[in-house]
Amino acid sequence: MVDDKAKIKEILKIGIVTEINGERFYRNFAQMVTLSETKGKIEHLAHDEVIHRQVLEKIYSEQFHSRPEDLPDKGIGVFEKVLHGHRLSKEATVPGLLDIAIEAESATRDYYADGEKIIPDESVKAVFRRLALEEDGHFNLLTAEKNALSGLEWFNAGASGEFEY
Repeated sequence: MVDDKAKIKEILKIGIVTEINGERFYRNFAQMVTLSETKGKIEHLAHDEVIHRQVLEKIYSEQFHSRPEDLPDKGIGVFEKVLHGHRLSKEATVPGLLDIAIEAESATRDYYADGEKIIPDESVKAVFRRLALEEDGHFNLLTAEKNALSGLEWFNAGASGEFEY
């Protein structure tokens, strides 16, 4: 039982740090993007990270009757590849950041899906399932955005139905 509680604390703390770093990453990323539509999507992702952090902090508070303390330095570790403190690496490029974001959303989705299997509380399992689905949605949005920005869209749903070459 004690080991289970410690494992749940660890899962929640790593999730919280991942969401904190995700927000920092996306806020900095949005400042680098000049295309307003893409910038809006990245800013929305930053907002979602805040909500996810709040959800995890609420679960922690309900499960352990305290605020999370002694948070680890790293979350799942993907955002930290280019995030140094509160700022992105000076060498960061928009295409490179899109790749990092896609990798991070995939890893975070998997982290929450794995966490769902470990956590015994059914209501918390449901939250982790929802978080995994939202992270998967972020992954899909970023993948589509990368394809659009790379000129890889080969079909325009608003057109006459002809394939674009």
